[in-house]
Amino acid sequence: MLVNQILEFLMKITNTTKAGLARKLKCSRSAIHQRLKQKNMSIDTLDEILDELGYRLVIVPKDEQVNGYPLSGNKKPLY
Repeated sequence: MLVNQILEFLMKITNTTKAGLARKLKCSRSAIHQRLKQKNMSIDTLDEILDELGYRLVIVPKDEQVNGYPLSGNKKPLY
């Protein structure tokens, strides 16, 4: 799964269009399109987009649990 696919999934579930995201980030729709096409995206760019979508990036050890739920394993991803 690529980062841009995850971002497009989050945009879909938050009903955010590229134009809407561009307005929030104060850039053009084509700039958003280019960012979402990138194969490699910087953490800063990812964090900026996630923030506008109401999400954040969290890095934890593999065996970490959140509210008693393991973050790793064989569970099927939501996307």
